[in-house]
Amino acid sequence: MILKTTVQSYYGDRPRISRLKVFSAAAEHIGITQSAISQRIKKLDERLGFPVLVRTTRQLNLTPQGERLVQAYRNAEAEVDGALSEINSEQAQGTLQVETFSTFGMYWLLPRLPDFHQKHPDIRVYLNTEESIRTPGVGQADVIIRFASQAPSGFFSQQLGSEEIFPVCSPLLLEKMPGTSPEQLLQNCTLLSTRNDGSDNCMKNWDQWSLLTDTPIGKDILYFSRTELVLQAAIAGQGIALGRTLITMDAIATGSLMALPVKRFQAPFTYFFLTPYERSGWTKTRLFRDWLLEQFSLPK
Repeated sequence: MILKTTVQSYYGDRPRISRLKVFSAAAEHIGITQSAISQRIKKLDERLGFPVLVRTTRQLNLTPQGERLVQAYRNAEAEVDGALSEINSEQAQGTLQVETFSTFGMYWLLPRLPDFHQKHPDIRVYLNTEESIRTPGVGQADVIIRFASQAPSGFFSQQLGSEEIFPVCSPLLLEKMPGTSPEQLLQNCTLLSTRNDGSDNCMKNWDQWSLLTDTPIGKDILYFSRTELVLQAAIAGQGIALGRTLITMDAIATGSLMALPVKRFQAPFTYFFLTPYERSGWTKTRLFRDWLLEQFSLPK
């Protein structure tokens, strides 16, 4: 610090200046007396085993060894500044790795990403689907979006919103059964579901929906391994599925699915924005979070 400050004072004024002015400028910069800085220079020489400055009555110059140290310092400072510049650039733009479960990624997030890219062309979202939440510190995701009863621990988190659960089917199915009431459809049509629907699953199962809404249902249930398959089967007119507001809103808007006019219930889960604590202050992470909050606030 002493060598750096003295050298900056030396080169920042003119090639040949008085020792008093150099020490005075350096002392003023770090808040100590001229005599104290002179003593520190002396101790620095003793510690290094060679002098870094040549002192005369009227002049102050760097020794050849001092010149080498100053050049090394400047090179190191330039490398650090360059690394910091690269880090700051990486935090503000470039690739943002976003991880979420496949149903949400496919049916809600992916169709909306062009809007984010249009608003922030310097940030490119790399979307990865992963059904289970990763342990903090494992994986490369900058942002994780999850639908859970509470925020997973170990991450910076923010609630995005929730949604409702209700039956959906294709207009193709209704065309096959004209004049049939929604209650009759639920008792006479095939119901579509996944095997793992249950008390710990965000979709819930048909028996739970029937109990919570006090709506009778039939016993013919066709099971699939994934929710995406359930929804595709519903779109193809193969039966009635339990849909969620965000997951089915685009299909309902285009007419490939329709919501049956029966009771709904609020999903017991909430969407959470998650990011590792060390990345929560990144510009691109913050911009993506703000964009998600904006999208969640739009009418559903």
